[in-house]
Amino acid sequence: MLVCGYMRKCIFCEIYNSGGETVVIKRSDHFVIFDKFPASLGHILIITSKHYKNLLATPQHTINSMMETAKEIGKTFKERLDADGIKIVINTDKPAGQEIMHMHIHVIPRYLPHKHPRFEPHKEMTEKERKSMRKRIVTEIENQTY
Repeated sequence: MLVCGYMRKCIFCEIYNSGGETVVIKRSDHFVIFDKFPASLGHILIITSKHYKNLLATPQHTINSMMETAKEIGKTFKERLDADGIKIVINTDKPAGQEIMHMHIHVIPRYLPHKHPRFEPHKEMTEKERKSMRKRIVTEIENQTY
């Protein structure tokens, strides 16, 4: 049973409903996964559990909850994973760059070039890289007391 009523097949709804290793963090109204083709090491997506097309269709309380998670993850990237900056992005509709029509927020850690010289942006993460980053992020977020 898919939560998604918007379209017959939504990859984010499928991920949410299948659960498993792909989901890094699960909250009552949203969940977190790694971007399959990350812009930088650790790039994550915060996705609504219920299908909303974009930011404009999403209830404010859900947006607030998602932004709180973005803030927690951003702090983890900066304070514990040595990111030099954080980029938080919400694309709304195709002309703005939204590729999957299901509300999601990108949280992208940014590093100075010398920190990860071998990282190739937008290349699919290996399973080993995903597991390693998942362990680092989840452990830090679960132990936070912000």
